[in-house]
Amino acid sequence: MDSPLDLPELVYLIGRFITLWEPVKNRPRQFTFYPKDLIACMNVNKTWQRILAPLLWTVHHDSWMEDWDIPQDFIATHGRHIRYLSLSWDRPLSTFQSTTRLCELELSGTDINLTTYLVRSNPQLARLDLTLPEGASNPDLQAALESLTRLQRLRLSYVEQPDAGLISRILLNNPDLTELSLDHLNSPTAPPIDQPLLSLTNLHLDCDWYQSPGLVHLLPVCPNLEVLTFSVNSHCPANEIAHMLKKHCPKLKTLKGIQDFDIFDSEMMMTDDQFVTLIQSTCRLVHFDMSINNLTTSICQALLGLHASWLETVHLVLGGYSSDTFDNINKILSSCPNLTSFAISSEVEECPAQAALGMFTESWNCAKLTTFKRTTVSFGAMLLTRSSTVGSSERH
Repeated sequence: MDSPLDLPELVYLIGRFITLWEPVKNRPRQFTFYPKDLIACMNVNKTWQRILAPLLWTVHHDSWMEDWDIPQDFIATHGRHIRYLSLSWDRPLSTFQSTTRLCELELSGTDINLTTYLVRSNPQLARLDLTLPEGASNPDLQAALESLTRLQRLRLSYVEQPDAGLISRILLNNPDLTELSLDHLNSPTAPPIDQPLLSLTNLHLDCDWYQSPGLVHLLPVCPNLEVLTFSVNSHCPANEIAHMLKKHCPKLKTLKGIQDFDIFDSEMMMTDDQFVTLIQSTCRLVHFDMSINNLTTSICQALLGLHASWLETVHLVLGGYSSDTFDNINKILSSCPNLTSFAISSEVEECPAQAALGMFTESWNCAKLTTFKRTTVSFGAMLLTRSSTVGSSERH
């Protein structure tokens, strides 16, 4: 009788529990390739090698595996086992000739031919993250993109002159799409979409609104939208966005703001009135993650007036402080019973310790709070340490 340890199902299950990737310290969402343990298991016998070898190649991330300097012909031999592929620089097409069973694909530095081949050869893709190369208007690449019908997550970035019709066809061809990210697209006109994207719940628009005013018109076709991430630069059509969210997106519960400029330049940021309008555009705001000039009284009142009983996370990147900043922090911490996480960060190195004590004016009413974080802010030795975590015994 064969040993139970040679049963393919058991060997495969053992392999699934062996760590191949280790997180990089102080680098969120980055990992390093660590195949030593799996390779040791592959050396047990030929059965283990045959069953475990595909697991060694399930994920291929060229940036995270750069130190290994894996020969191209070796990758080509095992390419059929790859299920997650991330390429940030160009490779010969022959290297991935057999890579036709991908579930997820990330491309940011590949030429038009390799990009087209990988997209066309993997119609079963569930996730595509694509920085379009030069020649993005290539008809073969467009046809390959339009052939995809099973996408659940899609990110397209850095397209100077996108074909609005192409984007709309991709969206309509993938009815199970739940997450859409359009980054740095120059899209002056709206994608012509004549039916709702019923599965789409997460929309990410990292763009220069001055160059891409048409993207705002995606909102009316997202009736089940729950998460909106958007650029908060001064060109943001905040009032138009707020109107569309209130009218077309009743399930919205998360607002996230992106800023890619000097936050201290208030002229580049949205105004307080615009932030207030956006906060008031939904009846149930659960997560508020925003870059703002300051936590002013008007913004605080807007958050608490409608959402005090709903808010679970408040994460703020502040351009600076005023005399009211910490009083308003205290109001949030004393008025949101379901708050679980509160975080503030700022490039301001110093702030008056006396003003910071305003956070403790009233007792905190957030029994569910597990995390209180702050970064780059010097409160002085008398206050919380940098990036501290508040335990139940420390809550006010």
